[in-house]
Amino acid sequence: MKVLSFLIILLSCSLEPPKPLKPVEREIFELNEFFNQESNELVSKISLSRRYQGPLFFEIPDIEKFEDKQLIARFTFGLNKDFEIEMSGGIQNVPEANNKIKKLFFVNFTDELANANLKYQLYDYNNYSDGKDIIYDNTNLNLFCRGLNLADDPTANSETCSKSDDTCLYSFANVKDMGLVKVSSDPNGFKVKLNPTRKSFSVGQGAYTQDSDEHVLEKCLSDSTQPFVKNKKLSLLEKITLKGEQYSFEGMFNSISQSQWHIKDDAIWGRFGIFRSEMIGGKNVDLGFQSNLFPREGKLRNNLKVQYLGSQTTFGEKEITEVVDANGETDWIDGCNLRIKKTGLDNSNYGSCTVTSNIEIFYKENGEEVILASNALQEKPNQLKLQIVSELKINNEEIECQINSQCDSGCCRNNICFDSIFCDPPPSAKPVGDTCGEDLECVSRCCKAGVCKAHGNGNTCDKEEGESCSGGSFCGKKTVYWSKRIFSSVSNNICSNQNCNETERMLCVNKKCVHPFTNEELKNSKPDERVKDPSFLNWKNNNLEDDDCSTAVNNGANEECDVCVNQETCK
Repeated sequence: MKVLSFLIILLSCSLEPPKPLKPVEREIFELNEFFNQESNELVSKISLSRRYQGPLFFEIPDIEKFEDKQLIARFTFGLNKDFEIEMSGGIQNVPEANNKIKKLFFVNFTDELANANLKYQLYDYNNYSDGKDIIYDNTNLNLFCRGLNLADDPTANSETCSKSDDTCLYSFANVKDMGLVKVSSDPNGFKVKLNPTRKSFSVGQGAYTQDSDEHVLEKCLSDSTQPFVKNKKLSLLEKITLKGEQYSFEGMFNSISQSQWHIKDDAIWGRFGIFRSEMIGGKNVDLGFQSNLFPREGKLRNNLKVQYLGSQTTFGEKEITEVVDANGETDWIDGCNLRIKKTGLDNSNYGSCTVTSNIEIFYKENGEEVILASNALQEKPNQLKLQIVSELKINNEEIECQINSQCDSGCCRNNICFDSIFCDPPPSAKPVGDTCGEDLECVSRCCKAGVCKAHGNGNTCDKEEGESCSGGSFCGKKTVYWSKRIFSSVSNNICSNQNCNETERMLCVNKKCVHPFTNEELKNSKPDERVKDPSFLNWKNNNLEDDDCSTAVNNGANEECDVCVNQETCK
């Protein structure tokens, strides 16, 4: 019995969990700026499309000290920090003047941004007082994604953002375009707020005032105190009868989740607020107008000579106008007309976005994270911001349509021809397993080898290079070889090759799957050939420096010539 008791005690001791190792303690560097390779400038803010595939550079002090580590970048997004990306990174040599070398940390995006939920909206804080044209490029740096806590907003100049001179350009707020309000006969005064789904253009080539009541109810309202509806201008709370029922004008914006906003009271109004003006006293958010919601205004091209609500001057009163420009370009139209264009993925529009609440660079040692750089630990926290914006573009060559067959893409939505990926498959679309001749015949949009293949929900279409595609996610991956050459005093002062075998998903360009890197030498390279990190092969027209390791040996230097992005794959 004593022996048994001793064995039980001994066994219990052996099963005791090991004590966690103490994390490595060291100075945390500030993560101050991105490096813009094209302009050779350091910037604190950058905007990327959700479809962006390519490198993102950071300048971090003394980053070269950690070239032997597996560095990781973690991007955390949004108000509730509920979207996160972790990516392996590497260090890249960038030549400067006087033969100097700058060392930059970078990550290489492939499909990581595609899953970002763009549930916030951009607001336009450009200064138009000098008569400049309105911005409608959603990567403009004076557009701010309102998707953060006040504490994560580096533009905030107060702890409450509630006074008229307070600013907080990233702090959360959300308003959406609204149409007329249906006045119900319900004794409790129940009302239905309509969502606009149609531009303020005439349907077909008839007069604007002759459109059907059904089409009128679907149109955008002008950002004005008296928008034009059907055949008259409506004043606030004025009623109009359409389709035999009463509707009223009660503003053109609907505030969403106002109790959760991080901008409040007087700060909501003015140049850096949500609205420039209000319709009546009392500062009722639902009656705000001259919104800063992006895009504030814009222009489109129309292939038909139709009537629409436009103005020759920016922010002018919108009147019935006819497209008379030789190229079919409109005058200035309300931003709602540009925002109603939605993707078929998450119903985001051209102004949809998300933004980083924090960015960290770290490596793991003894199972613990060692933070090298953090956006939250700067002199002014969270100064560095990465905005992810919609992949939609304002298409100045938009083609009007009524049915799918009028579009080359086979996709007519909201009377505009769209890329096929933005349209739901027709009811006649074939299920997985049926024979097919083209992608649009399949519910999955993937016709491969004459059969509809599964796509989505964990299934990948994996089209081959040169095959048709509706988007990048339909294309398969290609093997890309990266090489690492290291000067080592331990191995008889010679450079040794360490080969890496990485794969990258192909891009969908002009509806065809293309190799992720177009450099022919790279595409045909073999594992034992020395090649540069492929994401930089097009950098400065492929004019890359020659890192001859024999020179490094002669100079007695101890340096790394090339770097694998993902060192775990080095063998």
